[in-house]
Amino acid sequence: MKAQGREQGTAPALLRMMDETTARGTYTSADVCPYAWRARVASRRCWCRAGPWTARRDAMLRRASPTPRNARASSRTRKRPCRRRIPAAHRVATGHGKELVDAMREFGITSPGEALVRLLEQQDGGAILRFGVEEDLIAILKHPNASVACDCGAVPGRATHPRYYGTFPRVLGRYVREQQVLTWEDAVRKMSALPAATMGLVTRGYLAPGMAADVVVFDPATIIDHATFEEPTAASDGVRHVVVNGAVVYRDGVPTGERAGQVLLRGPHEPSRPMSTAVARRVSGRTQATELEANINVQQGQGQRSPRGRLRLLDRTSKTAVEMTEIGLLQVAPGWAAVTGVGRIGDEERAFTVVVEQADPLDERQSTTVTVLGEDGYQLTRIVMKNAVRVSPR
Repeated sequence: MKAQGREQGTAPALLRMMDETTARGTYTSADVCPYAWRARVASRRCWCRAGPWTARRDAMLRRASPTPRNARASSRTRKRPCRRRIPAAHRVATGHGKELVDAMREFGITSPGEALVRLLEQQDGGAILRFGVEEDLIAILKHPNASVACDCGAVPGRATHPRYYGTFPRVLGRYVREQQVLTWEDAVRKMSALPAATMGLVTRGYLAPGMAADVVVFDPATIIDHATFEEPTAASDGVRHVVVNGAVVYRDGVPTGERAGQVLLRGPHEPSRPMSTAVARRVSGRTQATELEANINVQQGQGQRSPRGRLRLLDRTSKTAVEMTEIGLLQVAPGWAAVTGVGRIGDEERAFTVVVEQADPLDERQSTTVTVLGEDGYQLTRIVMKNAVRVSPR
């Protein structure tokens, strides 16, 4: 989420729109990257946008060539090369190593479009666009439904923007420790539990029994980013250890060589939802249905670290007993609940999550269903009955 160009300074109004939409019953969230500038291939968002980036550059230069047949298109391309109205003073031509206004001065021209075309005639290159103001970024960052995010992946030495290597240390060092825009707890929440809930994942984002063991250990006194546009892969300070899916992949600031990452896919029983840990909540019900015998009574108070209660199931079809002996977390949304913990499925002890859905949209009768999701891909879904289980914040 950003406010750029002529919309600079409007973040408070945009955030009010989000709040009003949520108040009307449609939960609305956002994500924010802690930079007020972005990187773009110079010919990417121009008049000629189809095809690979090298083809776009060639197409743009052909369009800009002042031939008799192309006079009008050439004039428009040289005057207005970019659809985003960002002033020339807010652009840097990477690959050419100069501010766009400096290139205009060197060429003796006043048109930023003409300067960009001339630079592209020399060689292809990127552009840094300073699109926003710090006040907007901070306002979005502070909104309770805004996750810290980066629309990039892990790249070895091919980064074009400092966000690849600096996003999360930058928030912790600059906006928590130095500017105190966020608390440590809220910043971590915005990097873990909040985006997990927004994406619909049920076993990520919390330190609790049954959750995937994804852990970052950092030093709050030294955490800071060092990546820049000149050195976009410069390593950050302060990250001590990283655990991914239970495997230590980064120990004492040094990669271990472990490759424990997985592609995370949201399952059909994992809805996108707001976080629910700030309210007291409960899921309860008993049934002796044909397919499943269920005894569920789990509740977790506001601010309580662990739930209390019981969860026992018997799948009558396979004669498999399921019992959660250590409950880690209860999450709820309207008509939906997920209980994550450790226990036994049959004769095996494992981590698993039990999802309860009232009026399951995947069931044509919209019955209440109970789904068991095991850590190793195990899944069991059984129909209980209409409204046999109650889910409520309380």
